[in-house]
Amino acid sequence: DRNDRGFIKGCDVSQKMVKCAISCGYYSEAVNADYQKFLSDMKGELIGAGEAGVDLVLSADTLIHVGEDMLFRVSGVLREGGLFVFAVDPIQDTYDEKYLRRLAKEKFFDVKVVSEDFVIKREKGCSSDTRIYLLQKSSI
Repeated sequence: DRNDRGFIKGCDVSQKMVKCAISCGYYSEAVNADYQKFLSDMKGELIGAGEAGVDLVLSADTLIHVGEDMLFRVSGVLREGGLFVFAVDPIQDTYDEKYLRRLAKEKFFDVKVVSEDFVIKREKGCSSDTRIYLLQKSSI
């Protein structure tokens, strides 16, 4: 099942997005699920396989919808030194950089990079600013 890119598994609550992810050919597996179930199942699989955790978790525009619990759950599936990269809309998100830095520390992450705001998507003539965070799971 694994290829030269490694094993890439994804989830989305939108079946349409899951179909899109599968059709792009980058994912080893993509499932229609919420992040809580997805990460819980993944944690169980890792424990069952005797693996320490995954190397990388990516998330785009989800924190505003699911809340800070996501950092705790992602920390539970990452190996020590693993990376969590996520995007937020600095205008719409209720989480400012100072708060996210404090939250990251509480959830066992070191903040490695915070990007400048930039436009990542345009929809119906409107652009949306994005800020990227790169966190690394610290030793507990």
